Amino acid sequence: MSISERLSRLMQEQNRSIDDIKEVAGVTYEMARRYKIGTAEPRKEKLTKIAEYFGVTPSWLQFGIGSITDENYPVEQVDNSIVIDVLNIEASAGFGSSTDVVEIVQQLRYVPEQFYENYRGLNPTNIRVINVKGDSMLPTFSHGDLAFVDITITQFDGDGVYVFTYDDHLFLKRLQKAGTEILVISDNREQYTAWKVDPNIPVYIHGKVKVHQNQKLNFIG
Repeated sequence: MSISERLSRLMQEQNRSIDDIKEVAGVTYEMARRYKIGTAEPRKEKLTKIAEYFGVTPSWLQFGIGSITDENYPVEQVDNSIVIDVLNIEASAGFGSSTDVVEIVQQLRYVPEQFYENYRGLNPTNIRVINVKGDSMLPTFSHGDLAFVDITITQFDGDGVYVFTYDDHLFLKRLQKAGTEILVISDNREQYTAWKVDPNIPVYIHGKVKVHQNQKLNFIG
């Protein structure tokens, strides 16, 4: 389902017109019509206004991702839906955060076609979602982004972004092998320097980040 199809659905269910979209988004009638038929997509500011007007989340309106809303809009239940658990931990993209409690605090629900269209090549059974904390992985990750982690990868599996515990702290960092050493690298290299893993301190890898979500989907190599 595209953004125009989701918008058309909302307009039909709430008995709204193109004139209503025109007024709330502050655009011309022709541009609002193009939003509806799918020949144009609203920019972030316009999209947020439209989403708020209909009482849905911007991420659902734009991508069809996650719950349509937190509380005030009826969610369509799909019997064969794909459910991804969101865990109650924050992986630090800064100096590390302690990890005491891990529990499921939310679930993201997807229609199968929607999931496999947006998350190419991912096995939903292996994925858990956590929040990113800090700024050391800018511009790749921002504070509050959602990281989609493949929890079946629990050993170093080639250079990439991992969630791991080191010295009793949880990190989301880029790991790179240099000879016999493992480097821990921040993408925000102007403010954070790379450091080496002490071979005498164990590294517990919890998974490898495959995708992260902010305003758009970003696939991690």
